Amino acid sequence: MERTGQQHIAHLRIAAQPAGEVQIRWLPPFHCATALYTGSVQHLGEALGRLDQAMKEKGLKSTGEYRERYLYWEDDQSPNNVMLLQWSLAD
Repeated sequence: MERTGQQHIAHLRIAAQPAGEVQIRWLPPFHCATALYTGSVQHLGEALGRLDQAMKEKGLKSTGEYRERYLYWEDDQSPNNVMLLQWSLAD
C-alpha cells in the first residue's frame, strides 16, 4: 500500500479467469465519493440518493461512472449485506 497524504491506495491482484459469459477487466483507480451501505437491495436507492445529496452539498460533480463493491452478501433481502457505493468525481 502506498500513502499519499491522507489518501491510501491499495492494489489487489487476483488470479481469476473469465467463465461462461462473465468477463474480467481491470478498472483503473479513480477519485470518488463513497458511502458504506448495509441492508437489503430494497433500500439501496435511498442510500444512493443520500450520497448524491451529500455530493451536491459539497459542490462535487460526478463523471457518471458508478461502482458497487459487495463486501459481504447473503441475499437481496438480507439486512446484513454490506456494499461500498462509489461515484467518480470530476476534476
